[in-house]
Amino acid sequence: MVKSPFSSCLKIERAKRRLDPHFIFGHSKPSLFFNSGFQPSFDPDLCVACETCLDRCPASALAMGDDDVPEVDLDRCFGCAVCATGCPEEAITMEEKPDYPEPPKDMQALLSAMAAGQSSKSA
Repeated sequence: MVKSPFSSCLKIERAKRRLDPHFIFGHSKPSLFFNSGFQPSFDPDLCVACETCLDRCPASALAMGDDDVPEVDLDRCFGCAVCATGCPEEAITMEEKPDYPEPPKDMQALLSAMAAGQSSKSA
């Protein structure tokens, strides 16, 4: 079988599409792509349910809980702290994620993690 001189270019283009922000934030687990290893923690005594954090979250990882304190979807949250820096009541602190997995080391590991995320999404 003759290898096309364009096959590596096609692989690069496919990888670029997979790293497109629209693809990443549309993925069920954007935290596979970007992750600081931190997550927000909310102080219910300070939170006034203003929803500023929900509006500011770029990953749409926050939803208002039944007790008027935001809840975090850890599969979506990548720990950027935009919610914490925008909280007018300073009710949000960033804490280390327990059992934080190592990020993928290379493109093949990233693609494997993405495939595993897609297969669990369809299940």
